Amino acid sequence: MQDVLSKMEQVYPLVSGADPKLAERLDYVLRQGKGPDRRIQPDVQHYVAYTLQDLEKRVVPLALSQDTRNEMARLASSAPGLENDRMLALMGRTASIGNQTVVNEIRKLAGAIGRQADQEKPDIHEKIDALETKVRLAAGPSPTADEGTQSPPGERQPAGNGVNGTRQPASGGGNAGAQNGGQQPQIYYPRSVLDTILSGLRMSGHSNGAPPPGQPAETPMADRLAAFEKRTQDERDEGTLRGAIKSGRAALDALQAFNYGEGAAVMSRIHEAAKSDPGGLPAVLSEMRDGGRFADLRGQFNTALEKDRGLANAYDKAAAALGSYGTHRSTAQEILSRRSDLGAINARFEQMDAEIGEAAAATPSRNDGRSMFDDLAKKAAELLQRAVDAVKAAFTGSPTATSQPTASPSMSP
Repeated sequence: MQDVLSKMEQVYPLVSGADPKLAERLDYVLRQGKGPDRRIQPDVQHYVAYTLQDLEKRVVPLALSQDTRNEMARLASSAPGLENDRMLALMGRTASIGNQTVVNEIRKLAGAIGRQADQEKPDIHEKIDALETKVRLAAGPSPTADEGTQSPPGERQPAGNGVNGTRQPASGGGNAGAQNGGQQPQIYYPRSVLDTILSGLRMSGHSNGAPPPGQPAETPMADRLAAFEKRTQDERDEGTLRGAIKSGRAALDALQAFNYGEGAAVMSRIHEAAKSDPGGLPAVLSEMRDGGRFADLRGQFNTALEKDRGLANAYDKAAAALGSYGTHRSTAQEILSRRSDLGAINARFEQMDAEIGEAAAATPSRNDGRSMFDDLAKKAAELLQRAVDAVKAAFTGSPTATSQPTASPSMSP
């Protein structure tokens, strides 16, 4: 951080002459960075990274080591406390968005969401929906510095236009147009998606249909709308898949935290019984019921959950996380089944399914004679079962596997 601030200070005169608004931000950053206690604050570190990103896009690149550049890129693509995957994806795009006003709005919303305990609330998703649309529609030249720059934390951000990136040609006297017979030369800027769509809706009798000089011919209206809808759907799919992967990691972490953490003592007795039973762990769990051969283990398990609040909380967290993954996984499968370009992601899910399926099958349900795996909804259970069977077949060399997942020593942590 100190190296970045030092390099920024060296180019301050250049920034001051090229972009006064950005120079104001840079001055603020340099003053904040003078205190070592401030340099370690997350909000300051992220703000330094934002300023560096804008400085390098609009003025001059700095000579930084690769490690420093990687760390600055990481900070610039996030915000303190931000965990929402869709918002993180938008933050990751700020380096390539030329419209500074839109970049500022992304960072402002990211900071606000990062301060929320629940980052998946409906109103948050509505705001992200609106911002994603604005990002898709943003086109054309970047606004000038006066049209808006990212304000320092706690300072008011200047108002500005520039959502669609258009500018009006300056009016004035002098020799303007002298080279064109005294007429103002026509200036054309790249059109936004919204401009293109609206032009396609205009009646053909209003023009000869020819694009202005320098403007490429447009594709048919139906094709443009279809491409726009496909891009929108693909982005939604990617957000759903990211959410499912995140849910899977949370489920596996919670299951392992119970089995090898809070619940290690009670689970060790169940595993000891499984070692001497021909049917292994599935047989022991199925007999943990009234009248079963391992009814005493069921009693010990229930008593432990009743008396140990930490154990019960860890168990309930694992059960809730597993149920959540089951729901997310079923939705993700619908996407994977209709898209042929997601082979790598599908393989990642299958690996995660096998690990989660094994852990869930090794964890007793609150219902007698069942495992957490048995509590899963039918579709999710089938997906996890298929993945567990595939892993078993790979280890045993058999084309088929048993119908009930078991705890495989080769897959245990």
